[in-house]
Amino acid sequence: MATGRQLDPHARALLDVLDQAGGPALNEMSPEDARVYFAAGRDFFAADPEPVASVEDIHVEHLGHRLEMRAYRPNGGDGQLKPGLVYFHGGGWVLGDLESQDPLCRKLCNASGAVIVSVNYGHAPEVRFPVANEEAAAAFDYVSSHAATFGIDDRRLAIGGESAGGAIAAVVAQREAGDGRRRIAAQLLCYPVTDLTRSETAREPQQGYFVTAPMLRWFTEHYLGDADPADPAASPLRSEDLSGLPPTILILCGFDPLLQEGIDYRDRLVDAGVSVTTRLYPGQIHAFLTMDRQIPEAHDAIVEIARLLRQSLAP
Repeated sequence: MATGRQLDPHARALLDVLDQAGGPALNEMSPEDARVYFAAGRDFFAADPEPVASVEDIHVEHLGHRLEMRAYRPNGGDGQLKPGLVYFHGGGWVLGDLESQDPLCRKLCNASGAVIVSVNYGHAPEVRFPVANEEAAAAFDYVSSHAATFGIDDRRLAIGGESAGGAIAAVVAQREAGDGRRRIAAQLLCYPVTDLTRSETAREPQQGYFVTAPMLRWFTEHYLGDADPADPAASPLRSEDLSGLPPTILILCGFDPLLQEGIDYRDRLVDAGVSVTTRLYPGQIHAFLTMDRQIPEAHDAIVEIARLLRQSLAP
């Protein structure tokens, strides 16, 4: 249990509905069946997609593989270049795609006034670590190099993601800092995975609220295969040097087994001299930002994230 915190009543009601529905857990399915199940629930969890000024699907070849991206441009265009965010979806490196992230990206686009570029990277176990990171870096490279084509001011380009996508964003940001490049103006990390070496005991206090320890183990095994979980490219918290990273917006949930590793990453960033703005939603569960049809606080959180993005990416 998350001692001293009270679960949001809407999150509690949602968990009760899911419990009553029964059926196998994700980690009891094949990856293929889990993807079908995950996609089928999208309209139940997420509110109706908002209209934006334009949506464009983009395909880029990378090492013989087609990278899929979707660019969302906000309403009220005035012909001037806008801030941008390259965003990576969650789903434990196994699930998720452009469609699963579509409602959230639309909301962020309108509320922040930024161009949002959502990226679909290769999924495990078909492709394993570190392919997702490499594809993400290539996607960020492409957007940065073609920023004006996207309507983005390349001096105001951020990177971000949620859960596994947050881990990917953190790794790409670390690569950029290590190479001495300063193309990332800010990073947005929503309940990110930062340490795949964590034991089930370390994650126990908040496990079981939508995400369970067996589920996390299932995702990790599909993603890593035989790779070392302590590799900083898999566990960004394990990086020796976090200096030079961009200002960070960190979103955490009180009833999330990833809470402590998010806090630990924040502390490491602060110790390295990185500016961090943290928003903890004490009553919320993992992935709540994509559940705004069922959890009203998700809408308020998206509005707050958009405000923080505008502030971070101001001219």
